[in-house]
Amino acid sequence: MVSAEELQLLAAMLGAPTEESLPLLRDAATDYPWLHPGIEELEQTPLERWQAQHTALFINGYPTTPCLPFASPWRNGCMHGPVLEDLNDLLARIGVASEQLPPDYLGVLLECAALLQTTSSRDAANLQRELWDEQLQPWLPRFAAALQQHSPLLLYRALGARLEALSNE
Repeated sequence: MVSAEELQLLAAMLGAPTEESLPLLRDAATDYPWLHPGIEELEQTPLERWQAQHTALFINGYPTTPCLPFASPWRNGCMHGPVLEDLNDLLARIGVASEQLPPDYLGVLLECAALLQTTSSRDAANLQRELWDEQLQPWLPRFAAALQQHSPLLLYRALGARLEALSNE
């Protein structure tokens, strides 16, 4: 089973890269060797190019954005789809309020999975299972495959491969 720390790392990798991102990845690579090839490539890549690739993949690509990290487009075919109601309910039962980010954002869901993994109760185990089986499994494998297919950067292809592996656990 994946650790809570790795789930938090995966969630963080979906965020926009900054000057601090590469040093943080270097630190994380000690525990997660699958990061090494992507880090080596990024050491030769200007931050602006990395940021542009992040934007094109996750936020605003042209003519389409191939890897929107939100459940709604993958499950409902549009942003802000009906899945939001289910996710708002699930997050409330977990005890998490997603005020700044939509509840269907993959980073939020991975952070919730990390939180549930560090909580030892029967309810937490049931909520963890519901999160993975009912909310992530229906779309995460397709997102992971798209990320591996569309990313020119090794880091994001590795992220896609890691997310795909989680889907198969």
